[in-house]
Amino acid sequence: MSERFWLFDPRSGRFITNALTAELQQFVRLDFKLDPQKKQIRVSFFVGPCLSSFEIYRIQNGHLLLMASEIYEPKELGRCIVEKRKRINGTLKADPGKRGATSGDVLA
Repeated sequence: MSERFWLFDPRSGRFITNALTAELQQFVRLDFKLDPQKKQIRVSFFVGPCLSSFEIYRIQNGHLLLMASEIYEPKELGRCIVEKRKRINGTLKADPGKRGATSGDVLA
């Protein structure tokens, strides 16, 4: 079975594929949720034995734009390090107060 994203094109009355549907294809096997009220796409995934990481996207000019992320990476002694980023004034920036923070909630 083929899994693909399609967009409806009102001008042609047909479903189409384009650059955006190709970008969305990277999420086909991940846990993603559409939030129509916030106009966001939240993608969740696991990196090793840590808590679920996530990325939040918006569609801008027909492409996905990463708005925020929280990525957990396994480190020594069963600990995980989290790196949080957020788009502020058009630039994706690390949250200096959160980078390097550890999480004791490691899945066994």
